[in-house]
Amino acid sequence: MKRHFIIALALICAFVVSVPAGQSKTTSKEDKRAEEVKRKIRSLGIASRVTVKLNNGNERYGSIERIEEDSFQLAEVDLKQVYTVSYRDVRKIREGYGNPNQFTGKRWNPIWTKISVAALVVMFVIVIPLSIPRT
Repeated sequence: MKRHFIIALALICAFVVSVPAGQSKTTSKEDKRAEEVKRKIRSLGIASRVTVKLNNGNERYGSIERIEEDSFQLAEVDLKQVYTVSYRDVRKIREGYGNPNQFTGKRWNPIWTKISVAALVVMFVIVIPLSIPRT
């Protein structure tokens, strides 16, 4: 029994020594998110149109110019500049960017176009024929 206690104590000490001070679970979460963003960028490829939501709340819309090990370059469509974006600075990324809103300048999510087209099709195919009285 004493032997098991010594082995367990040695394992705990080895674990405590192997984890550097100041490292927390949030950094591993950030690393996982950065790896996920990196994987998504690589799957989309160069010249893909993307919307990048940054950790500070800003959104960037443009095409991927260059993919590097710890960052990528984005050719911003509205500002006509090339930005270097670190994978760690990205909160969310999605494929495509919509048309700009004339009043706010913010771009629409392209998925809403597909949803609105589907709603119109349903309305014309189902709702309107059912509302016409049969004689």
